[in-house]
Amino acid sequence: MSLNETLQKHYSTYTSEHFHLLAASDVRPQLAEEEVDRHVLVLHRSTTPVNIQENVAGQIYRGQAFQGDLNFIPSHVDNSCEWDVDLSFLRLEISADKVNQIAEQENRSSNLSYKIRTKDEKLVQLMTWLEVEGKNGFSQGQLYTDSMMNLITLHLLNEYGSSRGNDLEWKTPSSTVFSTAIEYMHAHYDQDISLEKLHQLSHLSSSHFITSFKKEMGITPHQYLLKIRIDRAKELLIDPVLTIGNISLRLGFSDQSHFHRHFKKWTGVTPLQWKKNFVQK
Repeated sequence: MSLNETLQKHYSTYTSEHFHLLAASDVRPQLAEEEVDRHVLVLHRSTTPVNIQENVAGQIYRGQAFQGDLNFIPSHVDNSCEWDVDLSFLRLEISADKVNQIAEQENRSSNLSYKIRTKDEKLVQLMTWLEVEGKNGFSQGQLYTDSMMNLITLHLLNEYGSSRGNDLEWKTPSSTVFSTAIEYMHAHYDQDISLEKLHQLSHLSSSHFITSFKKEMGITPHQYLLKIRIDRAKELLIDPVLTIGNISLRLGFSDQSHFHRHFKKWTGVTPLQWKKNFVQK
């Protein structure tokens, strides 16, 4: 049973398009198990230490949770938590799509690592401010809330993720599980490939496919497909006859600006700059 389904006492929630914030107090002892499709931050608030056992991605962590301890669990990671006295906490769920969007904007990997009972004063402060804003009915407006969530997301990418270089090297899968899906992406990179097609080719569930692919290849399936397209773009830019608009259509991008944006994120320069600097020498 999930934690949200078993909350028995006082709690309040604040929800927006990209996040869900829950403040809970005196939650009865229980075993809470879950795998959610959002990234989860949990701030311990009990005033006295709580004996707790947490199982994350198959690893068991036993000990005491103190006020101010912070847990971060990335999306689609199996985890459970069991405690022996009433527990108070602040829990923030963040949309994985939103994190991926910001990661791409910042040219960073969205691959995040979990943390158990860590100290992170900046995240604690940001989560507390977000809670206060929720209690006030988000009176300072959407821009303030969006800015707060962007700061939280950027901090997660900086402190719990890994940097992505502008020219990420290809990785070869260590097993054959993803070989068929990868071959399919290379053969059909110019098409609108669905996640359903890829996880069916790998004989995995959609959530398991995304998590396992990222762990194996270092990037998400969507990022892998983008890399295929950008590498192919570098080849097509050599052709003096093809325009950038022609190339973007050939690669399956929705429009030229979409191609322009992703090319610059991966290479650090625009397609036109690439053509001038690396082709027309």
